[in-house]
Amino acid sequence: MSSSSDEVLKVAFRQAYTVCRDKPFLIFANTLLFLVATIVCAVSVVGIFAIPAIVGGYVESMLRALRGQDQATGRFISAGFANGRWRQLLGIWVLYVIGTLCGFILLVIPGLYLSIVWTFVWIYAVDKKTGVIESFSLSRKLVHTDSNFSLVTLVMIFSIIVSLAVTRFRPLTLIWAFLATPYFTLLTCSLYEQFLASPTRLIGKSSS
Repeated sequence: MSSSSDEVLKVAFRQAYTVCRDKPFLIFANTLLFLVATIVCAVSVVGIFAIPAIVGGYVESMLRALRGQDQATGRFISAGFANGRWRQLLGIWVLYVIGTLCGFILLVIPGLYLSIVWTFVWIYAVDKKTGVIESFSLSRKLVHTDSNFSLVTLVMIFSIIVSLAVTRFRPLTLIWAFLATPYFTLLTCSLYEQFLASPTRLIGKSSS
């Protein structure tokens, strides 16, 4: 791995940690609300269709936190439903689930590949306000630009290994979900920001 790639990873991990350290109440209050809202919605058929909007709003709140933008605690829940955005986010969720499930059912590798190239789908949708298909297309292009694919793959492997190690101790599972959810979301947002900021990584800038 090149020194520039190493630096990107260092910046991403550092930024994620710094935001959690500097804005603990906002980050963890929103995370708690996000986890509770997701669990509550998951117990009903109607509620399940609200989950994508909540996910999109949460991702946007982490991106705003990374950028140092002001926001009210809990605002993300309504943000995902504003201006009919829930339909777009629902479409992304449906396509993402169908695509990755089919990939894992057919062969494990296609499922992993789609999970990697679609890493930034949610961020594009809430940041650039892109449509469903465009969000998937831009995410794939961004991941395949320069050394981005190897970086995203490495981060994904790291998160999976750490998560599997921690969840072996069941009492720590909920604590891990509470701590890891914002950290890895911020980590992904940082990679997204760095990839777009690089002079050789211009995919998606015209969509803003």
